[in-house]
Amino acid sequence: MNKEFQSFEDARKFVKKLNLKNNKEWRLLIKSNKKPKDIPSNPDSVYKDEGWSSWGDFLGTKNIGPRLKNFKSFKEARQFVRSLGLRNQHDWSQFCKSGKKPKDVPQSPITVYKKEFKDFGDWLGTGRVANRNKKYRTFEESQKFVHLLKLKRVEEWNQYCTSGKKPQDIPTNPQRSYKKEWKGWGYYLGTGRVATHLKQYRTFQEVQNYVHDLKLKNQKNWRDFVKSGKLPKDIPANPNQVYKNNGWSSWGNFFGAYSIGTEIKKYVTFENAREFSHTLGLTGANEWRAFAKSNKLPSNIPKNPNQVYKDKGWSSWGDWTGTGIIASYNIKFREFEKAREFAQSLGLIGANEWRKFSKSGKLPNDIPYGPNLTYKNKGWISWGDWLGTGTLSPQDISQNWLSWKEAKLLYQKIAKGNNITTKKQWQQYIKTHKLPKGLSAYPEKVYTEKRFRKTMK
Repeated sequence: MNKEFQSFEDARKFVKKLNLKNNKEWRLLIKSNKKPKDIPSNPDSVYKDEGWSSWGDFLGTKNIGPRLKNFKSFKEARQFVRSLGLRNQHDWSQFCKSGKKPKDVPQSPITVYKKEFKDFGDWLGTGRVANRNKKYRTFEESQKFVHLLKLKRVEEWNQYCTSGKKPQDIPTNPQRSYKKEWKGWGYYLGTGRVATHLKQYRTFQEVQNYVHDLKLKNQKNWRDFVKSGKLPKDIPANPNQVYKNNGWSSWGNFFGAYSIGTEIKKYVTFENAREFSHTLGLTGANEWRAFAKSNKLPSNIPKNPNQVYKDKGWSSWGDWTGTGIIASYNIKFREFEKAREFAQSLGLIGANEWRKFSKSGKLPNDIPYGPNLTYKNKGWISWGDWLGTGTLSPQDISQNWLSWKEAKLLYQKIAKGNNITTKKQWQQYIKTHKLPKGLSAYPEKVYTEKRFRKTMK
């Protein structure tokens, strides 16, 4: 006896009191950590030679494993089952659950009768054979039989398979059973249709020459021709996809001289088209695109003027619609020094006042709204430098300020000469006066104790 665990009898006695129903509940008990340590998790192995017979015996459910039950012989059990008239495995499962199954007939015949059991078709007497065990006709024989049915589509084949008329040695899924020989449903059914990826088409040049002779003008004409049934089998209905990487460039090129595609159309000159556009009173590209979709656009004026007139006068949507608005990347701004001179003439004291002014409509077209971006590498230092106040934001604070010793003398001179004794008076002063170069309007931001020590070095 294993000294680590209780004896088989004691362990079984304890477990039966738990009223567990099956092996699954036993595993849940183990995971809950409520099982005593002196009872093994695998009693079927530990007590193998000490009295173990089955889980039903150990748990007290009296369920006996299939290998220990006394079942009828395979022939006797099969004869009984066949008398039931069941149609398939589902019917058999329902019968087993009904409680009508004799105890000497196994629920799982494949487990009990491993040597004799073939499949449920044989077990139930329906004659059906599992796909893995079926022996089908050769592909040629199967195809020859199917051609006689004169089916046209896969849907008709599926209906035939469910009609009960299909011989058992003809597969329901021939594309799987004849994987090596399979070339498509059209080939198997005899309709002549070939899967797109298996078709062999003419070269793009040959197809293009054929289409040019048709004198088609657009895609609608092409679709009508395809639907007419006159399209040769070796010419694809979707040439733009089939020849995508083998010659295709556009529908206009495909149809040739008779095409009225965008690249072939004759439009009025840029000047005349722009003059028409100005009469519409549109404000930008979005309104133009909406108008172009409304069917009010004359056929001799393009929907995409920016492309058609790209090298023939086009400059911007503002020019096209007549608003005068120019895309920022096309605007030619003043040089930094001249633009800054204008900005300083306004007497503004900070970036917020500059932004308000820019939105007022008074900002010249050649002065940028965001000078810090436009002149980033072209002279920009800070908003204080741009507006002439001498102030800097924390991130713009420069190392070019006067030393604290020099600045202090100038601050005192300005304060004494203008009777400035409070911070409020100083703030009023810097709004109307320009400070000497190198002197900040906000000394408390520039000359902190840390920066003061740096200026003294």
